[in-house]
Amino acid sequence: MGKKPTYEELEQRIRDLGQVASKRDEEDKEAKERYISLFDRSLFSVFVLDLVGNFLDANDAALALMGYTKKEMTSLNIASILDENQLRMALEVLEEIVCTGFQDRPAEYKVRRKDGRSVWVETEGSMICRQGKPFVIQGVARDITHRKLAEEALQESERRYKTLVDNARDVIYAISKELTITSLNPAFEKATGWSRSEWIGKRLEEIVHPDDWPLALEMGKRSFKGEKPPIHEVRIRSKHSGFITAEFSIAEQTEDDRVVGIIGIGRDITERKRMEEELQKAKRLESLGVLAGGIAHDFNNILTPILASISVARAFGKFDDGIAEALTDAEKACLRAKGLTRQLLTFSKGGEPAKKSVPISRLLRDEVRFALSGSNVECKYAVPEDLWWVEMDEGQVGQVIQNIIINADQAMPAGGTVNIQAANVMVRPSDPLPLKEGKYVRISISDQGSGIPKKHLPRIFDPFYSTKDKGSGLGLSICHTIIERHHGTIQVESELGTGTAFHIYLPSLEKELAVEEKEWTKTLWGVGRILLIDDDEAVRRSTEEILNRLGYEAECVKDGKEGLRRYLRAKESGRPFGAVIMDLTIPGGMGGKEAIKRLKEKDPCARVIVSSGYSDDPVLQGFREYGFSGVVAKPYGMDDLAEVIRSVLSGHSRSIVL
Repeated sequence: MGKKPTYEELEQRIRDLGQVASKRDEEDKEAKERYISLFDRSLFSVFVLDLVGNFLDANDAALALMGYTKKEMTSLNIASILDENQLRMALEVLEEIVCTGFQDRPAEYKVRRKDGRSVWVETEGSMICRQGKPFVIQGVARDITHRKLAEEALQESERRYKTLVDNARDVIYAISKELTITSLNPAFEKATGWSRSEWIGKRLEEIVHPDDWPLALEMGKRSFKGEKPPIHEVRIRSKHSGFITAEFSIAEQTEDDRVVGIIGIGRDITERKRMEEELQKAKRLESLGVLAGGIAHDFNNILTPILASISVARAFGKFDDGIAEALTDAEKACLRAKGLTRQLLTFSKGGEPAKKSVPISRLLRDEVRFALSGSNVECKYAVPEDLWWVEMDEGQVGQVIQNIIINADQAMPAGGTVNIQAANVMVRPSDPLPLKEGKYVRISISDQGSGIPKKHLPRIFDPFYSTKDKGSGLGLSICHTIIERHHGTIQVESELGTGTAFHIYLPSLEKELAVEEKEWTKTLWGVGRILLIDDDEAVRRSTEEILNRLGYEAECVKDGKEGLRRYLRAKESGRPFGAVIMDLTIPGGMGGKEAIKRLKEKDPCARVIVSSGYSDDPVLQGFREYGFSGVVAKPYGMDDLAEVIRSVLSGHSRSIVL
């Protein structure tokens, strides 16, 4: 056993313990003062809660954050400053602190201030125990309102961006640096017919037309280099129609200042390209029309003296049978040449069809029979008797039918059948036809030939486009122009090895009209004086010969100015002209339109016949509106001229155009 301490030793130990206790009290007091100082002066909001969420204390920063006094704050529970969802989350955190002694990770709350405004705070809490038991919860809160507002703005921006992308009419896409498609918006499905899942993850090269891939690749490389590639056109695959043409604008896609891919916008311009091609086609046709009109005019002027001389020779010459037959053949050749100029004039600017009411069934049979003369091709008809009448230029529409029948004949060199069908149809706004609503007659001509390759179908109506070795490329383009000028449309269907079908739509008349039948008569002799105004010497000479042979006294001049002077002088002398034949176009001189105005001012009763190499000029079609009494188109023969002059002199308007 140890030595028992003396009283003095025990007394000293007590004094030592007292000094230690006193020192500890001083240290506890200092610690408490430091805690209070930190609590009150902390820049962070510090608060103390009991175990059920009542506020026991709060520092000045917390009071400033919430807008309460300390007395007001210590009378609140967390339920007073949180909504239902936030409160549920806060209670779960309190339970976690009570059970574990601390909060596992910071929590974010949207709390209500005294003034009703809301602020966002981020909190952390821990348990303070007394005698080993949970006593109070101390927490720290940081104001994160600015950060949350920025996050919400970013989320709202992303939401708007997603809405914009999802509802955009243009295709918006993203591709990786490896040229793999990583994103597509819903517009892609509408434009191409593919679902997005079918293409996300595939290489861009697989959807781009092979011929356009070098361009697309070059634009992508330029974008990866930081350049801004120009807007460019690329064809991409379509599920239902092969390829569509799209206009693309692309830019690099970056993350953390690194280029990670390309983002682009593609706009389907297939329809716009088609319209541009149609516009170019129209411009080509217009240019061709100007050229064709000039050629046809000059050619008709050349044909006029030839045809006139032949007709005079046949009427007054005495030849053996061989010469007579040769003259007949020459006349037929001139008439065929006249038909050629008619085709050229179909393209001429302003050449409108000379329409009249026609029963289409008769025209169909006549033209088909003529086109298939001597052919081994059979023709079958399905034409109802009650087919509506059509107001049309019989010569032009007949030319359309002939061209299509000749093509069908050439497509079946070994023979076959051409089916001709006609029907009355009503076109409504919902019908996929470029026509106004109304009544139409549809003519369908189908063959059993080799068919037209699909790649050629969009261009078969282009001028000079032909798949035939010796084709001119004008036949179908002429058909297209004629039908459009009749306010109709022409459609084509074809399949290789099966055949081709053309569908012609022509607007019908509301009621049937009487058919104007041409009266064929013998040469009409006459008397009187006739004035001819024409700039072509050969035409003047041959026409003068015809007029003299018919019994008229002819006088010829080369322009309207001289013609007016001669006409007025003859009237003043008492030997007036019974009629005037005026050339419509006189280069460098006064033509028919100006000359007749001046003539009618001097003599309103003047009888004037207009003539032109532009046989489908609007003046010839509506000659009465311009003050003319009759019309005869070049080239003309003796019988044509005699008939028009006799009709005009007898007081009846008369025209011979075709």
